[in-house]
Amino acid sequence: MHKRKGFTLIELLVVISIISVLLTIIVPAMNSARDQAKSAVCRTGLKQLSFGWFMYATENADRLVGGYAGIKGKNGNYPSDLWHSWVEFPQNESGIYTGYNLTTEWQDAPLEDKIRGIEQGLLFPYTDGLKAYHCPADWRLTNSDTIGVQPCWRSYGIGAGMNIPSPYVHHVKKFSNIKSPESKYVFVEYMDPRGWNMGHWDIYVPSRNEAQWWNTIASWHRNFSNWGFADGHAETQMWNDERTLAICDELDYDTQYGMREWASSDPVNNDLIWIVDRRMNNW
Repeated sequence: MHKRKGFTLIELLVVISIISVLLTIIVPAMNSARDQAKSAVCRTGLKQLSFGWFMYATENADRLVGGYAGIKGKNGNYPSDLWHSWVEFPQNESGIYTGYNLTTEWQDAPLEDKIRGIEQGLLFPYTDGLKAYHCPADWRLTNSDTIGVQPCWRSYGIGAGMNIPSPYVHHVKKFSNIKSPESKYVFVEYMDPRGWNMGHWDIYVPSRNEAQWWNTIASWHRNFSNWGFADGHAETQMWNDERTLAICDELDYDTQYGMREWASSDPVNNDLIWIVDRRMNNW
């Protein structure tokens, strides 16, 4: 009779230990590769939006598309700042706005209505479709219930100044009025907990040293963000200040408000200064 050969207990333990070590190496590498892939898709979408934004001005006598989430045409019932917008308010199949009206103002809306508002915006024909408006790392579609925010498709907002009036901003309506468009951001990864990135994105900048968070950047890439610029390119910026990461992780508005210290606080928040230097400042 032949004896059946197999692993001894010690050999099995060694194999299990080796597998465990390999998993501790492979899993973080796989997660990192997945995150990098999501970031690449996000950056591609931002580049497409930025180039489409540039092409809109090129084909419309140098005029910039409206930077607010608003309405497509010219409607006297709504403030003129909301006219000719890159994306529209959420709306139902009948075209009735469900995310904003003159009585209740801002409010949440069904995800289908939010998507319909994107599709009705003036910038949509200049893109390849909805995928350009969504960062795959934006967890609001899958984890919104557990986090306490509303589901949202659109991951980006337009920064103040780009056909958007705001305090201490150089507000331009024509592309030719933008100085150094390669260094001025248009699109920002933006998370509004109200549900559909209402309005626009901005920070408070009465001066370079007095810069302060107003809106925050989205936290879904954790230590970096992607930005779309006025010349049509997109780039990634790393964040190195723990205060930046902390305020972007905080979803409670009142708590977040108390974390909005000056950029010049000791030590200086160079992350915030990076944004200030690429904003449409009027000083």
